[in-house]
Amino acid sequence: MEIITSPTFAYLLVVVALMLVLLTILFPESAVLKVVTVLFLGAVGYELVRLEWSPWALALAALSPLPFFAAIRQTRPSPSLLIIAILLFVIGSFFLFV
Repeated sequence: MEIITSPTFAYLLVVVALMLVLLTILFPESAVLKVVTVLFLGAVGYELVRLEWSPWALALAALSPLPFFAAIRQTRPSPSLLIIAILLFVIGSFFLFV
């Protein structure tokens, strides 16, 4: 049971849940994807209740898709928005369970 409440496992759940949220936004007609996303978000919520975590770091990681979507929706790709999205995710991930 200790492996389930470890910061490493919780980080893996956060990353998978974030990717599932991105996929759900890209493919909104998939009901199975929505159910799996809700299950993973519930597991992330359980992990966050059991472990010490940093709210600002989670906010950074959760907001990282916004500049990513802004970058891919533009007619001319903007590497600066992609760099911002990557930095938000990396910094938020690094400080999430510190």
